[in-house]
Amino acid sequence: RGAVVGRAGAGRGGISRARAVWRGGGVGGPAAPPTPLAQVMTRELVFTEPGEAGEKAMAKITRHRCRHLPVVDGERLVGVVSIGDLLKEISDEQTVEIRFLKEYMYSR
Repeated sequence: RGAVVGRAGAGRGGISRARAVWRGGGVGGPAAPPTPLAQVMTRELVFTEPGEAGEKAMAKITRHRCRHLPVVDGERLVGVVSIGDLLKEISDEQTVEIRFLKEYMYSR
């Protein structure tokens, strides 16, 4: 599972499911000639920025019903985060917060 981020021309580009690209873009099936990425990628690119909180990025994924978010710094693609990446970050943050709250509660 994964995503392919592409750029057609000078614009920001788009994103497509990797499976769509591997299987001929879902246009004509696996035996069909290769489909250009520009034909199967979404142009309504939703992205996050390097400093954005995990919860905010997860809200974007939920709202836009996608599995991956490109990480864009200015006009430069610097990475891609998945639902799994964000869930791990949020879970780690909550674990630390719970530990501190327990220490506070039981230190009295």
